[in-house]
Amino acid sequence: MKSLSPAGSLLGAVVCLASVVARPLLAQDCPFDANDYTNEAATQIQYARGMADDAGRAPYYQSALESLELAIAADPNDLAALWLFGEAYVGLGDYEAADSMLDRLVELAPGCRSRAEQTRRTGWVTAYNEGIQAFNAGDTSRALEAFETANLIYQDARSFNNVAYIYQQRGELEKAIDAYRTARQVAEEPEPLRAATINLAELLTSNQRAAEAIEIYAEYTESYPDEVLARINYAVLLAQAGERELSREILTELMSREENTFEEWNELGVGLLRVYAVDEAIPIFRRARQLEPYNKDVMANTVDAFVEAGLFGDALPLADTLVKWYPYDAAQYGPLAACFSRTERAGDALMYLQLRESLPFEFQGAHLTRGGGGQYVVRGQLVGRGGSVGATITIPFEFLGRDGEVIASEDLSLLIPPAGVARSFRLQIVSDTPVAGFRYSRGGS
Repeated sequence: MKSLSPAGSLLGAVVCLASVVARPLLAQDCPFDANDYTNEAATQIQYARGMADDAGRAPYYQSALESLELAIAADPNDLAALWLFGEAYVGLGDYEAADSMLDRLVELAPGCRSRAEQTRRTGWVTAYNEGIQAFNAGDTSRALEAFETANLIYQDARSFNNVAYIYQQRGELEKAIDAYRTARQVAEEPEPLRAATINLAELLTSNQRAAEAIEIYAEYTESYPDEVLARINYAVLLAQAGERELSREILTELMSREENTFEEWNELGVGLLRVYAVDEAIPIFRRARQLEPYNKDVMANTVDAFVEAGLFGDALPLADTLVKWYPYDAAQYGPLAACFSRTERAGDALMYLQLRESLPFEFQGAHLTRGGGGQYVVRGQLVGRGGSVGATITIPFEFLGRDGEVIASEDLSLLIPPAGVARSFRLQIVSDTPVAGFRYSRGGS
């Protein structure tokens, strides 16, 4: 049976920040009395920002700190010096020291909070972007360190969501739960709040804490009634908790929405399967496939629905396509074998079960995601099964357009790990033509 759906990792694109190098020392809400020390420090900070790399910036920031030490020695409550300390420490990546100085600034002059927040956000952007780059390079330890550093200097739901996601992948569930809760508390925009809410509720549900998840969904869906994925998951949990009348009311209303997106139709079908409404799930998956006929997930969901309904003849062509298009996805072989077995083709069923067992490795969770600028990425895990360990295999991928035409081809080279060892893989293309799906063939050395 399919699980409730998370909202995704929210590990997004690099964040850009408008230039902040020309802020004046004087502002109506935060009046600074500049002096020779702070003016010299401001000049050094400007020089530092003009350098192309960290090695070139560091001496200027250090020179600024020396001037600021003299300013604070003369006046421990020098507001300009405290703010510039924050700027210099952010430039050096010493966010703990920057945090302390900016806290002191706001404590002495509450009107300087917005200026301090602007400095904090500058540091957050730098650390957050380092985290994104490290994650995309496969260094999750460095990514986690960078996102936690970002959280130290400025509270933004995106970095808390990313910390939670990495902890969740590591199995450190209480840390993940705490980070998702914080993300919900500090979220200022709908999408990070949505991701934190759904991922938190899904994590609680998978760890036998469904009552907490129901409370979260009840509060969230009251404020955001148009968030379809949250309402689907809420309805499923209600049904499982015995609140079938309210669950049915929610699902019936969602099925009547003509404006549902492909993702919403697909998730609604999964929700209906979860509450054993398979006869209603099948036409919902058909609605999803009308919009995205070559999406791997909805193809597999449709097969599952047919199989659960006992419609093995209807499932067979699509199940056969899934095995041909995704030959290393071991999970695709079982439904196909079931279809052959129940349509009096026991020999074919046995053959495909034997093929599944003979796979030297398998793909798990391979899926297509869309990014900005025409980027499309296939992500998943390669799991060793004891065959060809240490060999490099090259797997040809094809990316399909909305009419099923091949619009791009790319090879993915992977090192086969030992049995039971999982390694993440990622294949990216850029296409001006919208990509609607992918498939791959058996590879070779």
